Amino acid sequence: MQDLAPFSRKQRSELSSAIATDTLIAQYLAGRNDFSRANLPRADLIGLSLKGINLSRADLDWANLSGADLSEANLNRADFLHAQLISTQLVKADLSSADFNSADLSWANLEGACLVGADFSNANLKQANLKNVNLQGANLSGANLNGVILDGANLSRADLSLATLTGIDLSGADLSRADLSQANLCGADLRYADLCRADLEESRLRQSDLEEAILQGANLRKANLHKANLSGARLQTANLSFSTLSNLNLRGVDLPSRVNLNSANLTGANLQDVNLKEANLRSARFNKTTLDRACLRNANMIDAYLRGADLRGACLRNSILSNVTLTETTMPDGSVHP
Repeated sequence: MQDLAPFSRKQRSELSSAIATDTLIAQYLAGRNDFSRANLPRADLIGLSLKGINLSRADLDWANLSGADLSEANLNRADFLHAQLISTQLVKADLSSADFNSADLSWANLEGACLVGADFSNANLKQANLKNVNLQGANLSGANLNGVILDGANLSRADLSLATLTGIDLSGADLSRADLSQANLCGADLRYADLCRADLEESRLRQSDLEEAILQGANLRKANLHKANLSGARLQTANLSFSTLSNLNLRGVDLPSRVNLNSANLTGANLQDVNLKEANLRSARFNKTTLDRACLRNANMIDAYLRGADLRGACLRNSILSNVTLTETTMPDGSVHP
C-alpha cells in the first residue's frame, strides 16, 4: 500500500478515499457484492454501474455518485451527507434510515425505493422520481421538492416541515399525521389526499386543490388557503383558527360541528348554505363574504367583522353578536345596516 506519511492530513484523506474507491471498483467487478460499512467519504463514483451492491452503513459523505446506477442496492443506514446523486438510478433500492442531509438528488430516479425513516432534510430533490416510494416516517424538512413525482407515495408521519412543494401532484397520497407545518404547497394538487391529523400550521396552500381531501383532525392554524378548492373536503374536528380562507368557495361544504374559525380571515369567501352552527367565529373577518342562508345558530361571533357581508336568509338564532361590525351588511331580512 502507498506510504501516505509525506502528505498533508487533507491529502492523506483524499488519497485514502481514492485508494478505497479503486479497491471497491476492482473487487465489485471481480464479483464481490458486500461492502457494508465501507469508508468512502468524497469518493468519485460518477456514472458507475453498481446495481445490487451492498453499501449498508457505508460512509459516503461528500461523495459524487451522479449518473451512477445503484438500482436494487442495499443502502440501509448509509451516510450521504452533502453527497452528489444527480440523475442517479436508485430504483427499488433500500434506503431505509439512510442520511441524505443536504445531498443533491435532483433528477434522481428512486421509483419503488424504500425510504422509511430516511433523512432528506435540506436535500435537493428537484424533479426527482419518487413514484410508489415508502417515505413513512422520513424527514424531508426544508427539502426542495419542486417538480418531484410522488404518485402513489406513502408519506404517512413524514416530516415535511418547511419543505418546498409548490405545484406538486400529491393527489391520493397518504399524508396522514405528516408534519407539513410552514411548508409551501401553493398550487399543489391534493385531491383525495389523506391528511388526517396532519400538521399544516402556517402552511401556504394558496390556490391548492383539496377537493375531497381528508382533513379530519388536521391542524390548519394560521394556514393560508386563499382561493384554495375545498369542495367535498372532510374537515371534521379540523382546527382552522387564524387561518386565511379569503376568496374561498365553501358553498354547501360540510364543515365540522362547532368548527374553530377563531380570528380566521374569510374575506370575500362564499359560505352560502354553509352550516356554522355553534361555530367559534370570534374576531373572524367576513368582510364582503356571502353568508346567505348560512346557519349561524348559537355561533360565537364576538368581535367579528361583517362589513359588507351578505346575510340574507341566514339563521342567527341565539348567536352571540356583541361588538360585531355590521357596516353596510345585508341583514337576514334584506335590509342594509348603515
